[in-house]
Amino acid sequence: MSSQVTPQFVDALDVLCERWSLLIVREVLQGVHRFGQLQRALGVSRNVLTDRLRKLEALGVLERRRYRDDVPWYDYCLTDRGLELCPAIIAVSNWASEHLASDGGDEQLTLRVRHRACGREADGQLVCIECGLPVDPRNIIAVAPDDSRGQG
Repeated sequence: MSSQVTPQFVDALDVLCERWSLLIVREVLQGVHRFGQLQRALGVSRNVLTDRLRKLEALGVLERRRYRDDVPWYDYCLTDRGLELCPAIIAVSNWASEHLASDGGDEQLTLRVRHRACGREADGQLVCIECGLPVDPRNIIAVAPDDSRGQG
């Protein structure tokens, strides 16, 4: 199967793969919402953080909400579009913990999330939309955009 890279995929990579972008999304996902908190948590310069926040907002990943009336201070919140990045962020976090930690695994690098409905820990695992069973990435077939059958 041959596939073409879509302009949308390239555009997404341009924004999301810029240094700091996914780290910002990860921090906001973990409850860090204010500019100063993000800057301290990430150790990023003000001008770079401002640039990335503007790009993520323009892409519809983040929403800026004013939280003070007397000064222009804002919280940054994930939009639905931003929340859809959660599985990718969990996957990258777990991969880094497994493959880049010095001792072969670092629990500190793993992004842990809980399912609001039941309170149990969840992961970014692939799940079959038909049967609901976990899917091993070694047991999948990429489907061309024009192949609606989903079978290889």
